[in-house]
Amino acid sequence: MAQVASIFLILSCTFVTYVALVEHDTFGCVGTCSPVAATKQDIKILPSFENGGVIFFLHVPKTGGVSVRSALQEGKGQYILSDRMVKFKKFQPKINRAVKYGTHGKLLIFELHAADSPTLMEVAATLNEWRSTARLNNVPFFTFSIVREPMSMAVSFFNFYNGMDHHDSHYTYYEDPSEQDFVDNLVFNPQCGFLAKSDHLFYNKTLQQFLTREECEAAYTTLHSEMDWVGSTDTLTSETFPLLRRLISTNTEADFLAPENLKPKNKSPSKIRQEDLTSTTVELVHKMTRWDQVLYEKAKRDYPYSSVQVRREGAFH
Repeated sequence: MAQVASIFLILSCTFVTYVALVEHDTFGCVGTCSPVAATKQDIKILPSFENGGVIFFLHVPKTGGVSVRSALQEGKGQYILSDRMVKFKKFQPKINRAVKYGTHGKLLIFELHAADSPTLMEVAATLNEWRSTARLNNVPFFTFSIVREPMSMAVSFFNFYNGMDHHDSHYTYYEDPSEQDFVDNLVFNPQCGFLAKSDHLFYNKTLQQFLTREECEAAYTTLHSEMDWVGSTDTLTSETFPLLRRLISTNTEADFLAPENLKPKNKSPSKIRQEDLTSTTVELVHKMTRWDQVLYEKAKRDYPYSSVQVRREGAFH
């Protein structure tokens, strides 16, 4: 009990403000949200990339994106990683040409990831333009992203950013972190915050404090509008990888997306484990990530794997 009491006593005023805010402002929910209601799903027809095309991957940090990158880089074609605004501007003309003139039978994958890259909200108009141009020129075009269950995300986030020494002044490194260290470094709704404001929100408490429910709603609306597929970390190997495998149609000689060839990457040390956290801390995480929880549940509802079909020269797969 003394440990539980100390956790709440040491919480910063900023965190308390966040919790009070979320209690009564959760995508239209009051108090504890009920699960997102299921809706009737239409069949989503996706193009085949057997003969090339453009795939856009929006990489939300700590969702398994490095494993996705590593797997896709094993295939033929070109993989472009854009983790700086200067890189995005450098490679944007290449994507412009690809969606207009095609990729000459090769696969072109463009990953947008963290750091100084534009946010989803900033790149949405460009994605829409690429999609329209690709459709006009009959170039296969597919966009996808991955989200993560918030409690799992919070633990993984801390173990990566605070449990590993990145020599980054934005994040405090802990050789042997306590539960209080975990609490002190909790990030307010990091996933919708990343989509709306970039990864600067991860270490900028002011950005966290002024993140609004409306911004999170807008972030998901844009995500849903611009992404053909939003998978989840917990179903990465059972849904997202099989879907990519169906799209790309890798052959049996070099099936880099086959389950037996997939290898987890970027695994963080388990210095903090969810099962070791007190119920008080678990409840705090739920309150601090309630908007992310709604985002996660909506993605699970709106992107059922069973509704996806891939076009195959007049047939479906």
